[in-house]
Amino acid sequence: MDNLWTLKALLQGFELASGLKVNFHKSSLIGVNVPRDFMEAACRFLNCREGSVPFNYLGLPVGANSKKVSTWEPLLGKLRNRLNTWVVGM
Repeated sequence: MDNLWTLKALLQGFELASGLKVNFHKSSLIGVNVPRDFMEAACRFLNCREGSVPFNYLGLPVGANSKKVSTWEPLLGKLRNRLNTWVVGM
């Protein structure tokens, strides 16, 4: 629990130093080898949701098997759509 207080203080310090605001409602906490009850308590304490692996960060899959084509298919689809709009617009 001390680590959670420290984490919250660090994030609040970041807010003060940067002028930015951490939106805990949009934030996720991902535990690795952490007991279920601790994760639930940590998410309640930080007022955030529990995340899981794999997840997307800036549109890219993190923690997924990068060797599988299915991992990249959503990103490839978005790129195809953007490229198609460029060709049509010319």
